[in-house]
Formats: sequence, C-alpha cells, structure tokens
Amino acid sequence: MNDPIPVAIFCYNRPRHLAAMLASYDACAGREHTKPFVFCDGAKDAAGMEATAAVQEVVREWATRSGAEVEISPVNRGLSASILHGVGKILGQHDRVIVLEDDLIFDPSFLTFHLDGLERYVRSENVYQISGHQWLDMPAFVPAFFAPFTTTWGWSTWRRAWQKLDVTAPGREHLETDTALRHRYDIQGRYPFSELLKGRFRGENDSWGILWYWTVFSQNGLVLYPPRCLVSNRGFDGSGTHCERRASAATSSQRRSSNRIRFPKRARPSRVLFEWMKRELYRQTQVGVG
Repeated sequence: MNDPIPVAIFCYNRPRHLAAMLASYDACAGREHTKPFVFCDGAKDAAGMEATAAVQEVVREWATRSGAEVEISPVNRGLSASILHGVGKILGQHDRVIVLEDDLIFDPSFLTFHLDGLERYVRSENVYQISGHQWLDMPAFVPAFFAPFTTTWGWSTWRRAWQKLDVTAPGREHLETDTALRHRYDIQGRYPFSELLKGRFRGENDSWGILWYWTVFSQNGLVLYPPRCLVSNRGFDGSGTHCERRASAATSSQRRSSNRIRFPKRARPSRVLFEWMKRELYRQTQVGVG
C-alpha cells in the first residue's frame, strides 16, 4: 500500500465524544496507512457556539499531532449536507475513502478490515460499500460476507460507487405501486425504509443514508460485512442531533481480536447470513434499524 488512504471524520458539537473517537482511531492497527481529513460543522445559533468552539479546539490540538487536514464550516450545514460535501470532496481527489462520525469507538482491527477490503474489491463493480458495523457475532473462523444492505456507522467506499449516488433518488416512485419492490426495499417488511425515503422528500428527515441505500439497492449493489461488529456507537446518550435514547446492538462491548478477517473469493450475497442478520437486527431493535 503506497499512498495513505483518506479518512473523512465528521464532527459537530460533542468534544468528549470526539476526543474518545480520535483516541480509538489512533489505536487501530493500520492507522499509519491512513490520512485523516476532519470536517467540523458550524453552530446552528449563538447558543451552540460554545460547544462547536470546544470541538474545534480538540480538532486543532489533535491535528498538530496527527497531520490531519481540517475544514471548519462557517455555517451549519447539517449532517447530511456535511457528509455529501466531505465525501464528495475527498473522492474528487482520491479513489477511496473511510468515513467516520464523532460518536464511534472502534475494534483494533477496524481499519485493517477496511484497508484490506478496499484494495481487494476495488475492481468489483457490484461492491459499493464496506461496513464496520453489523448485528451478528459469529465465530472467528467465519469469513466476511456480502449483503444487499447499506449501513452508516464506520463505512468506506470508492469513487466509482459514490459517483452513482443521485440525491433525487430516480425510480423511487415505483415503490408506491410495486409491492414486491417495496417489500424487498423494506428488507422483507422489517423496517419501513420506503416511508423514510418518502419522508426525505417531504422534508420530514434529512437522511443521507436513505438516499445512499436507494442508490445501492436500485443498482443491485452489495456491501461487505465483517463476521462480528467492529464499531460501537456512543451517540445514544441523547447528545446527538439525530439520536434518540434507545438501546442499540452497536453500543454493547465488542470482542477484541487481532486476527485478520478472511474475505470471500467472490462478490456475491450470502443469503443465509443476510437472513440471520435481518432477524438479529429486528430482534435487537424490535422494529428494525434506524
């Protein structure tokens, strides 16, 4: 691996979460093969300026030690616009990126999983994303697997995949009349993603993830998943703009392992493991995954 792989880090108004995430990132194996780019969102109003200033101070201090490039927005973009801007900017200059948010904590093997996967499947046109998160906890001998479903917690992608993202979600109107299509998009009825997508265009939510899921779904794309969860989310303490106080599978303590994860030889979905994953995420969240 020659040039370091860019890592896009998005933060807003939670300095303690951010400091913990940066320490966790620095502790990952393979950290030396990455180059961080930090995107700090601006405050919504005067009341939020103290928290965003504290985040920016954490970033500036860390950047002097890490060599990170930092972009501080003078206005509040919101998470969706920040992700679209930051990921698009990096992929305008690089062919791949790892994407992190400020409320995540990583297994030490998180980065090596992404780095290895990004290289292995760089030419696999049907592979759109690599996820560090999933809902199963399988034995160490089980390899990574593919499923037709995206995630937003600790992920990576390539320019060739991201450039297919269309924020107008063309073809979404078919979800209204094609019940089989809607059932499949809603992962066999386990969560109403079709309603979230409609809500995005009614202004009821600001999810970039639902647009990305529609892109990958409509292209019959695949996502690479690890056999166990490599990231935990600390944002369900009520501090996040888009988080509610609820239990999450990803907040549980993760089994730490230095073993290299094995990869499937072919980029095709594991129907058995995807079915297990759907059942487990439904069991853990009661209604699916948000």
